[in-house]
Amino acid sequence: REANARADVRTLRVVWGRNRVVVYASEADIRLGLDAILRFDLAQKEALALGAAMRSMWPSIEADASFTHALTPRDRKRQPHINAMTVTVTRMKISWLRLKAALEQVDPVLAEGSKRLFAELAAAVALYDQAEVLGPKIQFALDHYEIANTRLIDMTLVRQERIESIVGYGLIIAILVFQTWLIFYDVW
Repeated sequence: REANARADVRTLRVVWGRNRVVVYASEADIRLGLDAILRFDLAQKEALALGAAMRSMWPSIEADASFTHALTPRDRKRQPHINAMTVTVTRMKISWLRLKAALEQVDPVLAEGSKRLFAELAAAVALYDQAEVLGPKIQFALDHYEIANTRLIDMTLVRQERIESIVGYGLIIAILVFQTWLIFYDVW
């Protein structure tokens, strides 16, 4: 849910409320205000979406906690779920990095007044704090699903290796039996 915010920079004032924005500005500053408001709107929506996604992901993370250690063959059935969660959390990490870049405002094209107004709005709704809190949670989820995926892939590779070993040893035994049979056949 979008938070209410108020920001003042020189002759520019913005009051942000539920789905409404009131801008008090001189004609010269209106562009700066609109630029800051648009960027703030996108950043706030990104932060809200990330927060909601992270909250909805916790039950799945807890349910998949067993994937971080010894697995059973039945666990391989959940590989599509683990793959999907890995993709989801990777996208969340990308979104979080975009949010951090937006909050840092390092683009040299941005006007100073727009940067200040954006920073005031972001501070008013604690966007900086939200991003800082979300970062470790998203990183934990990403690490969790990377570990789960690695374990499942390792288990699959070990299974394939066992099958290949059994087939290989079976072929060797069959060749030895055949050679032994040839030796005894030549003796008779």
